[in-house]
Amino acid sequence: MAAGGGGSSRCPGIAAGPEVVARLGADAGSAFVLAHGVREDGSRPLEVAIERVVRDGDAVRITTELPPGYVGAPVFVVQHDATGEVSLYCLGLVLPGVGGHPVATFDRIRAVLPATPGDV
Repeated sequence: MAAGGGGSSRCPGIAAGPEVVARLGADAGSAFVLAHGVREDGSRPLEVAIERVVRDGDAVRITTELPPGYVGAPVFVVQHDATGEVSLYCLGLVLPGVGGHPVATFDRIRAVLPATPGDV
């Protein structure tokens, strides 16, 4: 499995570009959330949650409520890249929500950040 190959020519790597987000559908697909959960004793162990993610118009959502400590965590998906290879993409970051969580996707995050000299 390749790590990434995605993003865009402006921001290559595993950060998902608009083409990755566009391949998400209304039918739920698997997503992997890597987070520091919060235990009753206050510890913050690294945890992985396998959840379902959907795209509804321009919005991308995790379909279930996540435990405390997961807001801000990266969301990963696995898709075929342009060459047909299976690749891992970081879709975006978990946002607060009720009954599920919106995902701030990297295509939208990139759109509001100013370009830096390394992006050219």
